Amino acid sequence: MTEFLLHPPTHRAIWGQCIGDALANHLRGKNASEIWDVASRNATLPFKKGQISTYSKQMLMLVKTHQRFPTKSPNDFAKIIREQLLKLHDHSLLYKAITEAQPYHLPDIEMAARVGPMATQFSDIREMLDCIYPLTKLMSTHPHAIIGTLIFAAFCWNDSQATHLSDEDLFHLLRNWAVKTELPSETWWMYEQATGILAQGYPLQEMLDFVNNITNGSAVSRPTTREGLSIIPVILQRSEQDFDWGRILSHGNTQNVVLSMQGCLMGIRSKIPTWQAQSVVHLKVLSSYPIQRVQQADLQLKLF
Repeated sequence: MTEFLLHPPTHRAIWGQCIGDALANHLRGKNASEIWDVASRNATLPFKKGQISTYSKQMLMLVKTHQRFPTKSPNDFAKIIREQLLKLHDHSLLYKAITEAQPYHLPDIEMAARVGPMATQFSDIREMLDCIYPLTKLMSTHPHAIIGTLIFAAFCWNDSQATHLSDEDLFHLLRNWAVKTELPSETWWMYEQATGILAQGYPLQEMLDFVNNITNGSAVSRPTTREGLSIIPVILQRSEQDFDWGRILSHGNTQNVVLSMQGCLMGIRSKIPTWQAQSVVHLKVLSSYPIQRVQQADLQLKLF
């Protein structure tokens, strides 16, 4: 199956996120996994025009703003983003947290759906973390939410590099960076352990049992964005086979957040087929990030 290619990893991340977001908008309130099963077998999405949510619109604003102000200090950049978000007048939890000057103290990793493509713009991971860290605090004060967002950003950054760090080395680097912050070291360990459980091939329930045993919140019966420690390891899983969107859809999470994040990683990894990209080619916001179209071979060449 032909996969589309975009040379800059930021472009791939943006397209992937918008594809996942458009899928989520269409599948909301429907039997998503069944619809996806039919769509994947026919290689045709059951709608003509995808739409993207507030998450992706805010994501695009972050990318464009960083392209305009790449040398701003992390705190100054966070102030600029805060001013830009206030102009959007949307109904997202992020907008509410900013307008009320009251970040949420919840283990929700919704902020992660905004930062993946921006993370790929940095050559140095420490600079990326320094920049994204103040952005996470615009929305949350909960260490699970902040660290979950930073880990997702780190995986996006890592996958966009020519040479990838192992997961173990990446977590080691993250913990070393976090020494200068007030973020608790045990939370980094929790995420590393939960991610490692799935990476080693253990069943999903093993990871959920770990999350339930290690946290003091209400029991988690399935991965959910409301408990970032349960969903981040699922999204970060790598597979040598074609990714099954239906697997994510079957978890029944907040679909815009989950599919945005999954699409972002798939885009960076160049794992999205061209037929899925057709759902968002009409979006004007993507015109600045042109897709590399697959050229059809001449009829005569097809004989050979």
